[in-house]
Amino acid sequence: MALFIIPSAVAVDFEELDGSPTEVIYAGKTGTSVVTRKLRCKATDRGRLIIEFLGWTEYSGGNTIIHRPHSYWTPAGYLIAFSADTEPRGRITGSLGDDRFADYELSQVIIKYGEHPITDVLYGGLVKWRETLTSASEFTTFPHENLYWGTGGGKVPLDVLDAPTHLTVMLEWIIEVSDVLTLPVIPNYLGKINSNIEYSRSGFTFAAGTLLCSGAETVQHTELGLVGYTTKYDMTLRFLYRPLGWNYFPRPSEGGTTVNWERITDGTNNKNFYVAVDFSGLIFLPS
Repeated sequence: MALFIIPSAVAVDFEELDGSPTEVIYAGKTGTSVVTRKLRCKATDRGRLIIEFLGWTEYSGGNTIIHRPHSYWTPAGYLIAFSADTEPRGRITGSLGDDRFADYELSQVIIKYGEHPITDVLYGGLVKWRETLTSASEFTTFPHENLYWGTGGGKVPLDVLDAPTHLTVMLEWIIEVSDVLTLPVIPNYLGKINSNIEYSRSGFTFAAGTLLCSGAETVQHTELGLVGYTTKYDMTLRFLYRPLGWNYFPRPSEGGTTVNWERITDGTNNKNFYVAVDFSGLIFLPS
């Protein structure tokens, strides 16, 4: 089985009408850019014209073939076709009966372009991407030896149950991807750390060894399209970010109040308690 992604191509004959296209362009996040095109074609070709503008997915010989929606360039970037409306034009060519609609010679097709979802080169198709950076934390327990309640002659040694804890603040990076056509082999990454630098869409850089894949959720759903049913997935990936790296461990100072992060060794070499793998099959940075 293979996945093929084919650029958009419109083969149906059509003509652009006067006053088309109209553009409403926003830069940055001030609004949503929309372009409207008014086209005219033979009424019998309108269905195919719509499919070729909006894109479609087909299955052949166990392969998935994705035909991308048509794109439109603006100074604010590329937009993709996302909706189509039709209106009859010309003369009626068919008879009107109780069991049929009127047939017309021509159709006016109104195509709208909008800001596109992320182009998913890893999983195929057009998907929606959302990322969240939020705080996370873990507690480190200090050794209780050489610590006391009070000072001087009245000081009382801390019991083992009195050992103080230290809150270490981290980041959790959450990636939500919708309408995925194929899923990565998620179990291969759970509990593993990144062997290469990773980048978030919001501009954060995560050095190798600092991201732990801590969890994942997937939901399967089926959509009815123009050429049949398509199975898609929604996926949530969770990563914990520890700036010094996950193979560094907290070493509280005895009798002090500081925490040093150090590697644990076997007496000769550093021990890797977390296995590093290539996350390129799991995380992608969409354009």
